[in-house]
Amino acid sequence: MKFPIRYYARAAVVIFTQVVLLGMTSLPGAAHNTFTSGLEIQVVSAPPRQVRACETFKATYVISNHGWGNAANVSVLVNVPDPFEVLHVQGVPVNLGPGKSARVTAVIKVVAFVPGESREAWVRAVVSSDGDPDVSHAPKPGKNEVFTAVRLISQPVTRCP
Repeated sequence: MKFPIRYYARAAVVIFTQVVLLGMTSLPGAAHNTFTSGLEIQVVSAPPRQVRACETFKATYVISNHGWGNAANVSVLVNVPDPFEVLHVQGVPVNLGPGKSARVTAVIKVVAFVPGESREAWVRAVVSSDGDPDVSHAPKPGKNEVFTAVRLISQPVTRCP
């Protein structure tokens, strides 16, 4: 008995769909997000709630790897608004093994607070690694970043000495 070509084409489509759905293969160009590290950042010593123009302050964090694999090329990005400048971030390890933690300190300065600028500011810290470059796909979303509100309370200053 001969089957028409349509029969074979439909059978091939059904088999391919089942193989993809069962995870036996992936579609060409599909990205693989296999996380071996589960990085988390926590505030140990928060930046002050209120700061003055030209003041330098610190924020301390603990980064931890809760995953089963090594986190390679770990980075901590400290994001601040215009009145602030991150002077340096110290203590970031190159690699962080499973179950390990490290203390990281960011030194930040209020470099300018010009008239008319908002008094509301923030310090945001995000941890990532080569294995987990896109924190939005992390195994525990929201554990990769912390956010602290800071208020500027001094008179405006255009430049610090």
